[in-house]
Amino acid sequence: MTRLYREATRNGDGFSDSYFYQKQMDWFQQVHDVNPDVWPYSFVRGNRADTRRVGDPVLTNDEVVFLVDLWSAYDPSKAVKFLEPYAASPQMIETLEQGVVVHRPEVPLYDQWGGWITAYAPVRDSQGNIVPGYGIGADLTAEYLDDVKSGIFRRMLITFLVCYVILFLLICIVADSFTRRTINLTHVAHEIGDGKYDQDLKDFSQPLLEDEITQLANIFESMVAKVSTREFKLKQQVSNLCIEIDENRRLEEVKEITDNDFFKDLTEKAKLIRQRYDED
Repeated sequence: MTRLYREATRNGDGFSDSYFYQKQMDWFQQVHDVNPDVWPYSFVRGNRADTRRVGDPVLTNDEVVFLVDLWSAYDPSKAVKFLEPYAASPQMIETLEQGVVVHRPEVPLYDQWGGWITAYAPVRDSQGNIVPGYGIGADLTAEYLDDVKSGIFRRMLITFLVCYVILFLLICIVADSFTRRTINLTHVAHEIGDGKYDQDLKDFSQPLLEDEITQLANIFESMVAKVSTREFKLKQQVSNLCIEIDENRRLEEVKEITDNDFFKDLTEKAKLIRQRYDED
């Protein structure tokens, strides 16, 4: 990269025919083959006494000079030229001075070449040491971001629809179970109202979750036991009362018979007959 910057010259198209230029283009192409949405380029720090550039320098202290841009092999109108000066962004300067990977906060970033998601990284030598003043940029097209957003939206929509269908089915199942138990409990209540107290209410109990139907069934079961006991006692009282009434009625009928003049006269005659029989 140093020899490219110091020795190579620009050709008529604004790029370079240098061996070092082509070698870096081949490396950028490998990166692009791994992810076709990545477009790498390289740059060096400007505003130095020995800065090489083509054209007027940038009138700021934050200048970079571009070296290689992969777009030159695909669409030269989108590519920066070899040794073209550029007003560096704060993220470019941070990468060159601190040797860290920095992402541009604008998502996406729009410039004269299009819309991009941009990041910068320092250049390292074969021993892994940072080479001062050299940097690599990588652009992801805005279309890539749109594709990612669309993919996320599609997955979220599919997930929402699946969850909605599952939730709807669960609601239907729960509602059907609750409604069926309510209808059955209503039928049992009618049976109890008709005096059929031998109803099995255990099927309405939920051992793990005591809901309103379970509570209502427990109340019915307690009520049936009390009403059944009370009705049994009432029947016994009525039966005893009927026996007592029949006995009183019998005594009254007997009294009516014995208090009759005919019965008294008959009794006296019977008594005289027994006396005469005894005398004889």
